[in-house]
Amino acid sequence: MTTREVKCPSPETLDDLLANRLPAATAAVARAHVAACLTCQTFLGRAPTLPAPFPFLSPPQATGDLGSLGAYRVRGVLGEGGMAIVFDAEHTVLQRPVALKVIKPGLSGPAILERFQREARALASLPHEHIVILYEVGEANGAVFLAMERLAGESLERRLDRDESLPLAEALALTREAAEGLAVAHAAGLVHRDVKPSNLWLEALPGGPFKRVKLIDFGIARSTQTSSGLTEEYAILGTPHYMAPEQAAGLPLDARADLYSLGCVLFRMLAGQAPIAGENTLAVLRAVTQGQALASLAEARHLPPAVAGLLRELLAVSPDDRPASAAVLIERLRRLEQDQRPGAPAPRTAPSPTLVARLRRRPATPGIWLGAIAIAAALVLGAVAAYHKFLAPGPKDGEGANVPAEAGAPLKVGILHSLTGTMSVHERPIVQATRLAIEEINRDGGVLGRQVVAVQADGASDEGVFGQRAEALIEEDGIEVLFGCWSSSSRKRVGEACARHDRLLFFPSGSEGLELSPHVVHLGGTPNQTVIPLVRWAYTDRKKRRFFLVGSESIYSHAVNAILAHEIAELGASVAGTRYALLGETDFAAVVREIQKTNADMVLCSIEGQSNVAFFQALRGAGLRPDKLPTAWFNISESELSLFRVKELEGDYSAGCYFGTLQAPRNQAFLKRFRARFSTEERVNDAMETAYFGVYLWKKAVEKAGSTDTAKVREALRNLTVDAPEGPIRMGPRTLYAYRTGRIGQVEVAGGQAQFRIVATSPGPVAPEPYPGWRTPAEWDRFLRGLYVGWGDRWEKHR
Repeated sequence: MTTREVKCPSPETLDDLLANRLPAATAAVARAHVAACLTCQTFLGRAPTLPAPFPFLSPPQATGDLGSLGAYRVRGVLGEGGMAIVFDAEHTVLQRPVALKVIKPGLSGPAILERFQREARALASLPHEHIVILYEVGEANGAVFLAMERLAGESLERRLDRDESLPLAEALALTREAAEGLAVAHAAGLVHRDVKPSNLWLEALPGGPFKRVKLIDFGIARSTQTSSGLTEEYAILGTPHYMAPEQAAGLPLDARADLYSLGCVLFRMLAGQAPIAGENTLAVLRAVTQGQALASLAEARHLPPAVAGLLRELLAVSPDDRPASAAVLIERLRRLEQDQRPGAPAPRTAPSPTLVARLRRRPATPGIWLGAIAIAAALVLGAVAAYHKFLAPGPKDGEGANVPAEAGAPLKVGILHSLTGTMSVHERPIVQATRLAIEEINRDGGVLGRQVVAVQADGASDEGVFGQRAEALIEEDGIEVLFGCWSSSSRKRVGEACARHDRLLFFPSGSEGLELSPHVVHLGGTPNQTVIPLVRWAYTDRKKRRFFLVGSESIYSHAVNAILAHEIAELGASVAGTRYALLGETDFAAVVREIQKTNADMVLCSIEGQSNVAFFQALRGAGLRPDKLPTAWFNISESELSLFRVKELEGDYSAGCYFGTLQAPRNQAFLKRFRARFSTEERVNDAMETAYFGVYLWKKAVEKAGSTDTAKVREALRNLTVDAPEGPIRMGPRTLYAYRTGRIGQVEVAGGQAQFRIVATSPGPVAPEPYPGWRTPAEWDRFLRGLYVGWGDRWEKHR
């Protein structure tokens, strides 16, 4: 070879550079070379004026930037597809790093723009920890762009290029997380249609270990409910090696097509190659439609029978022979993962030599977009971070887990509540109470002689966000313990994160119980301490016989209503009706009409969030007032009363373990301190008081244990008593639930202010009963699992 052939771009490449025909990444390399190469400058006629690489970019705002676009600094190119270029960018005001996906100049016709907007709509409707987050859709300088979260890590494709195949346990876990993202998309009526390794991102902490799988590139996602009319109804779009047979044949498809593609990905992780290959695109499509993926599976004899059986179903030619949904697949994968956990063999799945040889004889064919318009092949995000051992267990006792730093170093704790969204009305006041306790503890010398530093995060009224924020607080901020959550759905997600990292969550709200997590400290009342006594009191004292149950589509409402329905039947009363509303619902006219028809004599309302106000307005608008039809509001307390026309709420009820009108001297002193710190008008409710003493309970357990080690603190909590504003609170001897006194409050207006007058109190602290005894714990677990799976692997139902 000549020197020019080795060091310089070819003449054809230089011609393409002048004509602006090179891919963005290739052009950037060529430009840098020409700028320093006299040979190439001579070839181009000295000091060539090269065309602007990205004519839609404004001049750069800082040295080293490529340019700017709208409110974004553009710093570099991350990747390029047929339709778009993806830039490394940063929002100039928020200083938030983003991946900026911009349609290429000349490709902004109506069809491409509609596909681009479809991807934006798809991402915006799918807030989930396993789906890339969309921040903004915008237009600047004639260019349309999507701003998405900038992910550290690497694609599964890159990982497999390096390692070829993966250990079985890791492959199953990656597949399950991808299926969890698909379940959310499918629940929203979207089929991804391009599930493949390059569209599965292995997100990592910056420079750190793996966090989770994220689905990316929804550019050809299609609604199962509507047709865009952009192409033929069932145009073939996707990557042939991972297409389902019905997709390759251009036939109608549903969510099960994505499950086939995910099966191909799982096969690739275990065998080192996709199950289908061919000499050209048509040969690949033909092999797909003929079901040749199953022939490849037949040679994968190294796989455990259960795994091979699942792959056989996923790669079935007929969608009817595949798992019925992503939720079903997730359950199957969880069971397989359990077989690979410590104590079970978890070998690296080495493909058989015969299979490897046969797969490697296949010609390598690139992934191809089929259809009238080229679509971006993959969204490549981020610099590649080191990929650490997957799901590596956290440090155990003696290895630094929860071990305090040197004496005197601050103790970091997390406060995780909804500061935005429909649940913020409940949760913002809880943060104040938590912070008050921390401030008081620090004034008195801290914990183990160390000051307590609170790191606060917003769960945004979304269980998935709660899970993400909990992970970040533990992994990135290094918190020792979490105080937070209000809803049961957020508690479930945060509890999962705490279990993965061996931390404790101190949960202040009343709940349905139905769990015995070693990582969740239940401080609020259980049903046998709160709502069951209310129903019994309403039956005996208020002579109520027909109860109408209204709730949210959430684990809390469904579980509590199941418990109450049993209790009502045991009393000899009846459930006049049961209705559930989606979180954030504002239209309750139909529910109120149904209540009127049933002649119910009391409403039991477990609605969560601001929808309580809409339901209240619908009741009063229909003339249903407390003197005619009282309502027991399980999620309305002192802090929410200001949202209502209180004179119209007067006479209704609530149940809890604490009301601010409690006359105990200790409570009056607490209220004085609280109002002096925040506002003389501020009112304190059950969850706030519970959060307050919960911090003191943690302090006492840490000092008893002499350590923040989770196992030692957990053990120290057993039978531990703390002085709360309401009186002494004792933890259970066997469970992480508190003994609490049950109270019933009735809304009254005194001195122009609404409050709860306590009308009934239990004789003393009541032992918690996490699981009502008329079902076994296993039966309750199946009940909860049915809700979770039915809602697309969420603890709340969404549209």
